[in-house]
Amino acid sequence: MSLNFNVTDNTYTFNSVVGSYSFTANVAGVNNASGSADVVGASSSTDNAVVRFNGTDGKTIQNSLLSVDDSGNLILPSDTKIYLDGGTNTYLQFNSTSGKVELYVNGNIQANWG
Repeated sequence: MSLNFNVTDNTYTFNSVVGSYSFTANVAGVNNASGSADVVGASSSTDNAVVRFNGTDGKTIQNSLLSVDDSGNLILPSDTKIYLDGGTNTYLQFNSTSGKVELYVNGNIQANWG
């Protein structure tokens, strides 16, 4: 990820693994600064929850079950699968019943730790 600031036109550009986002900053001391917002979300949110898009318009957001605490720790709900192949065949899963981390390939357990 990267964040770039252009002093000439007061724009920030944020590049992430899912795309590039640009916005104009309202810098203190700049006259006639104005802004606009396209993002629409719920009237409340969950502290530290990761925001995700709701729909395909690129403007509506919603909460997720994934969160990041103030120390940068990623917090996942129990039994969450982490897909490693971009699909549904290979994934890691924390099994809350056994207390083990399991590796699945093509839906079959290959290894576990814990």
